[in-house]
Amino acid sequence: MACLACVANETTDPGGVGGADAGGSAGVGGSGGIVGSGGTAGSGSATGSCVNVSGAGDEPWFDLTVVGTQFDADEGQRMRIAVGTQAGNRFGIAELPIVGGAFTLSMPEVLNAGWYVQVTLYVDRNDNDTCETDEHVWDWATRSVIGDMRFDVTPAELCDSTLMSCRAWQPTVQACWVGTGQTNLMEPLRCIP
Repeated sequence: MACLACVANETTDPGGVGGADAGGSAGVGGSGGIVGSGGTAGSGSATGSCVNVSGAGDEPWFDLTVVGTQFDADEGQRMRIAVGTQAGNRFGIAELPIVGGAFTLSMPEVLNAGWYVQVTLYVDRNDNDTCETDEHVWDWATRSVIGDMRFDVTPAELCDSTLMSCRAWQPTVQACWVGTGQTNLMEPLRCIP
């Protein structure tokens, strides 16, 4: 099945990557690069955007790109994206505005090799850095990471651009959590670039 939300010919600005904090857990690492918003990838960062990647774990580390379209109902809201597996591995938190019903985000070196990585997206409607049950939430686990990954998302479906396959969203079992349930997104989690 073809990927309905795929966007072609984009460029990225990967930015830098932070290291682990003293405990090796999610925290303030370095920052990565926002590719852009509004459906058009570009270099630099979009206004009000942030990417923070920290932690260690199995190397090499690979990049994650998430391209969202058809989010017109959430125009002007802040999309937050959390990525993780378990404590000590890579962890990422990012946020950017939805512009023109779309966003494009690159999280450099956030994926640990050989792991199934959990990705959670949510619209932070009240800008309080938390995920709440009345906010739109989407989540999925990647296949085993062996290279950079790109996912194209709409409110209705998830497309794996590498495999060129799409599926409708499944009901979220643990909405507002990421990884092995160690990161509760209902607790405030600021993205500090």
